[in-house]
Amino acid sequence: MFNNEDYQFILHEIKNHVCLINSSIQLIEKKYPTVQELNGWDMVTSNVTSLKNLFYEINNTKTCNTISKKEINIYTFMEDFKKSITPLFSYAS
Repeated sequence: MFNNEDYQFILHEIKNHVCLINSSIQLIEKKYPTVQELNGWDMVTSNVTSLKNLFYEINNTKTCNTISKKEINIYTFMEDFKKSITPLFSYAS
C-alpha cells in the first residue's frame, strides 16, 4: 500500500501531465481557432475536462472518510465512450 508521501507524488505527477495536456489544447485553440471545427475536437476537450474532474475527485478522496456513489445510465455512458473513441479509428486508417 502507498504511504501518504507516495500518494502525493503520484497525484502531483498526474496533475502535471493533465495540466500540460490542457495547456496544449488551449494553445492550439488560440493559435489555430478553426481547430474547434474539426470532427472530434469537442470530444477531445470534453475528455480532458473529464480527466481534470476525475483527478480532482481522486485528490479530494484522500482527505475524505467516505465515498459517495453516483448512479449512471450505462447506455449513456457507453454511448459517450463510443463517441470519444470513434475519432481515433478514423485517424488510424
